[in-house]
Amino acid sequence: MKRSLIGIGLAATICITSAFLVAAPSRAEDMFDPLKVVQERGGLLDSQLQVKTVTPPPQVSGARVSTIRSLDISPVSPGSTKRITAASVRVEVARSTSYGFVTGTRDNRNVSYIVIKDASAPSDYQFTIGSSDEGLKLTPDNRGGVTVSDSTGSFVNTILAPWAKDANGDSLRTSYSVSGNVITQHVDTKGAAFPVVADPQYGCGFG
Repeated sequence: MKRSLIGIGLAATICITSAFLVAAPSRAEDMFDPLKVVQERGGLLDSQLQVKTVTPPPQVSGARVSTIRSLDISPVSPGSTKRITAASVRVEVARSTSYGFVTGTRDNRNVSYIVIKDASAPSDYQFTIGSSDEGLKLTPDNRGGVTVSDSTGSFVNTILAPWAKDANGDSLRTSYSVSGNVITQHVDTKGAAFPVVADPQYGCGFG
């Protein structure tokens, strides 16, 4: 039941509070509200954000470790995008009829979410990591995550193994594949209770 692959290309960084809600749309087909779904799961509360540290992999042959840094995870908007800005908070909600993204920034802390409305949504979601001119290399690791290195082969960051949960809180099968600086998150929603939330996340800093 695979559907068309979704291209991605929007800067992804976020932390917002439950006070920021998207206005309720008037048309029945527009009642899908990705931001509200994420808020109801508690994913946007400050208390939910935990700093994660990752030890760079062992270096060989004199290879150096570059400065660990956060990079843009960039999902492309599936249709309309609503931007909310208040104080240090910027939120972008991109929505199609069957899925959406919630991304934003606050105090240099980053998170991003895929919100899947129903079984008509695609199963694959692509994200660009950093910019195309950075020469970044993505390498799958043995834990289900992805190591990000620069053009010299030095460690920059890591993307943790993906997760996806349905409306009942049950974990769903999900995995990554990579091509160049593009990462694709595959989400198996067979038998899931909708909506489903998934989250690509950096190991060093927030994602």
